[in-house]
Amino acid sequence: MLAHGFHGNGRDALQPSLRLVEEISHRVVNEYAEAIATLSMAAGRAEGPAQDALRAAADRLHHHAELIARCFHRPARRPSA
Repeated sequence: MLAHGFHGNGRDALQPSLRLVEEISHRVVNEYAEAIATLSMAAGRAEGPAQDALRAAADRLHHHAELIARCFHRPARRPSA
């Protein structure tokens, strides 16, 4: 399929695919942000070990989102809770 649109060095043929991957990764990071915000809000209402566990889960998800975002040079932003 890519060979059909191949011209020159091949970079042009990959652009639509790369844009699609970039869009999907952007959406995945948005989903992470929503989960992080939900966990952060729950942590704000919780106390003790539950609060610690919720914050740890939010931090872990944020770390994963940062790794995905770095692939496309976009820093993941922590949602304000």
